[in-house]
Amino acid sequence: MNIKKTANEILKEKTVNFLEENRQKIIIIKSINDPDLHIIFKSMIEEIIKNCERDKVFDKVYDKYYNILKEINESSDPIKFVIDLLIKYDQFEFKPHLYYEKPYLLISITRLELFFNYIADQNRHKDDPKKLEEIR
Repeated sequence: MNIKKTANEILKEKTVNFLEENRQKIIIIKSINDPDLHIIFKSMIEEIIKNCERDKVFDKVYDKYYNILKEINESSDPIKFVIDLLIKYDQFEFKPHLYYEKPYLLISITRLELFFNYIADQNRHKDDPKKLEEIR
């Protein structure tokens, strides 16, 4: 029995393969207690904006990240702002296949997504040293 895959299933499969092949470019590990957390986060956002400009993607993706960068720069406590933002965005489902046509943007956004998850996990387990050590 031969079942044909939908275009969306094929795109998802290609995305997963692409991410696996580019894993080293994606992984970034930092601590929620890092005093440069907001600077690292800003550099990731700037990379996404640069890739949007490079690929001429001037839509809601560009606007979203441009506004996040602006809010960080205007925040009185950028570290707290970034942590709150990371925790907020960790609740949403990531859809990497939406960016498959733009591989540079895909890598940038995936790095940020992994960062969201990692920092949010640290925040969830901040009162449990054993769990926190497992995350790190």
